[in-house]
Amino acid sequence: MKYISIFLIFVSSILTLNVHAEINSRALLDDFFVGCASEDDENFTIGESYEYCGCMTNVLSKELDPKELLRLSLNLLNETEGMTEDEAEQIALSMILENDAITDGLLSCLVKLYE
Repeated sequence: MKYISIFLIFVSSILTLNVHAEINSRALLDDFFVGCASEDDENFTIGESYEYCGCMTNVLSKELDPKELLRLSLNLLNETEGMTEDEAEQIALSMILENDAITDGLLSCLVKLYE
């Protein structure tokens, strides 16, 4: 559910932003971090969750622009409409992994976490 929460935050925040080469909005990045870190994940300790979410916030700020993020968020919402939470989470994960920048960042952050 962490992935869906994160993208719902983006949809509400991103509509007020101008398009830039990267995401420079502190409010948007703060929303992403808080949404990510506030989800309980049995695979991470609280400290690991903060480290991972900080790393992913950095990756997203450098790799995506607001327009790309909005497109990804809207596609996610359209694809998961009417699904159970578990089904929606599986779709969200597969959509996220289709984006090379996010996948590379996710792997990089997980490697840093477990070094």
